[in-house]
Amino acid sequence: GKGGVIVLINEKRIRLSGAALISLLRSYSQSDLEEIQILTTPPAKYEAEGNAGVLNIVMKKVKNDFFGGSLSPSFGVRRDLLRYGLNTSLNYKKDKVTASLQLGGGKADYDGHMDTYRYYPKQSSYYSSQTYYKGKNPYLNLRAGLDYAFTPELSMGFNVSYAPEEDNTRRENDSRDWRVLSSGARELLRLLPGVADETNKSRYTTANVHLEKTFKSAPQRRLSWDADYVGYRSQEGRNFTSRGLKPNGTPIPGSDFHFDALTDQHTDSYITSLDYLTPLGKGTLGFGAKGTWTRTTNRSDYDAKSSMGERHDKIIFDEHVYALYADLKYPLSDKWNLRTGLRMEYTHTAGENNGRQLKHLRSYLNIFPTLFLGYNPSDRHAFSLNGTVRLNRPHFGQLSPFASYENQYTFMRGKEDLRAGKQAQLTLGYTFLGALNFQLGGRYLWDGIIQVIRLDPKTNKGSYTHDNAEKALTFSLENSFFFNRVSFFQTYISQRLWYADSKVNTEATPTYGGSSFGYGVNLNNTFFFNRSKTFQGTCYFYYRTPSYAWGIRSGHTIAAGGGLAYTLLQGKLRIAMNANNLLCNKSLMDIETPNYRMHVVNENSVPTCTLRLTYSFGASIEGKSERKSNQELRSRM
Repeated sequence: GKGGVIVLINEKRIRLSGAALISLLRSYSQSDLEEIQILTTPPAKYEAEGNAGVLNIVMKKVKNDFFGGSLSPSFGVRRDLLRYGLNTSLNYKKDKVTASLQLGGGKADYDGHMDTYRYYPKQSSYYSSQTYYKGKNPYLNLRAGLDYAFTPELSMGFNVSYAPEEDNTRRENDSRDWRVLSSGARELLRLLPGVADETNKSRYTTANVHLEKTFKSAPQRRLSWDADYVGYRSQEGRNFTSRGLKPNGTPIPGSDFHFDALTDQHTDSYITSLDYLTPLGKGTLGFGAKGTWTRTTNRSDYDAKSSMGERHDKIIFDEHVYALYADLKYPLSDKWNLRTGLRMEYTHTAGENNGRQLKHLRSYLNIFPTLFLGYNPSDRHAFSLNGTVRLNRPHFGQLSPFASYENQYTFMRGKEDLRAGKQAQLTLGYTFLGALNFQLGGRYLWDGIIQVIRLDPKTNKGSYTHDNAEKALTFSLENSFFFNRVSFFQTYISQRLWYADSKVNTEATPTYGGSSFGYGVNLNNTFFFNRSKTFQGTCYFYYRTPSYAWGIRSGHTIAAGGGLAYTLLQGKLRIAMNANNLLCNKSLMDIETPNYRMHVVNENSVPTCTLRLTYSFGASIEGKSERKSNQELRSRM
């Protein structure tokens, strides 16, 4: 039921773009893992953003001097398209020095369909747009870290990372206008075939310096300081050309459409934080402060040959966030356990649009409580109650109000004065024997940031504009079960039954959305084919009924796949083959208002097969992975 996940490695928070994050995580070998800790409610220490849980991946500790690493090539097929990658890691420890290097890269070819159908009953008009796209996605991820222990209780280090990525996409679009006859049949009025080429180059650059002090007299006491820089660059070049044709193929004068556009996002963030953890009776108390200073510049340019005319726009947005927090973890008794926290954030925003000062931006102060109360009457039973209030801040690209055209009928834009959406959540849980779990929860979202869809029945022009327009209320009952009582098989089953009421409403848009019950089930099986468990197979299945979210009704979702893995050379070499989306379906979405109905068909989940080899050498390492301080900013870039 979570909207995302916060990934920590040895309590150091990481976040990269999709391909780069996967590349970094895959650079770690299974043999390096000590345990994976799961926390469903993030403490107040972390930014009050998103509806995420926490995964902390703990690496094995090795005190001896060593040098080691891993190498992992992969090769995959998606229909007739190829994808390949190579991930490697090197780890070194000698006396007081600990160093690590991760390098990953590859290329993924992709394709898919996106079809949109609009119907205007009052105008008796119908519009269809069918798009086929195909592209290539080369990517690279480099991260290096160095730590020096001045004493067993005092260490200092730094991390740097660089992750460039490129998307080259070609879109072929077939748009058509129809008249709906009284009989219900459709009469073709004109065709608008079009072709687009898009190149999006982006990169993350980060740097971190950190200082950690522990205390021999109190092992749980720790003082840490971080300073970070996070830079993001994205430059997208797009061109589109279409022609207007009569049903017999004759050109329609004045109906051609063309543009050449360049959009650019430039974001720089500077972050510093100070955290202190100390024993308090039988528990621990943590508190700290954090400051974040961010400037984003968004540019949008259309050349003089574009059908909408020459345009040059620029917006600058500044955001300063100052935070104080306190976290308390305390056993109330042998059976009761308390984790609670309070976070206070002051946010200041300012900016200018084409040199004009944005005077309607405002600063605000928010308080965010977190609570987890656990009750364990025996080893067989565990009860829990947890609640949070969270923010969903806008991505920096969503603050650009300049139109980005897809074709003559559709364009997207952001909004310069977007506010942070807020959500409150409360969950009651029960666990039996650590394997059977039930959770009953409720969530309320207000000022939710979504793309509001506005269609003009007279012109068929459609705009997708980010706005604080969603209110959603969700009640859910979740159940999960883990079975591993036999040596050759284990399974994890999770189910979720929920009721969701999602509405989208602005002053300029009729309300759309709806309410519905939904059900989802997720099944993961692992089979062990020998006693040593070095040869194993996996299979998964996922299904979800139609439901409402973001004001849109989505259709059924089905996904299934499996894999085989074999480990040899005393665990140093692992060969894995996976087949994903062997069973899958197209994504269907519907919106209905009194003025129009829109139906969208999206096909991007297709069968994909991957072969991966992982060879580990040398000794394991307790790596100083990328720090946690900058993850929240990356998720918004």
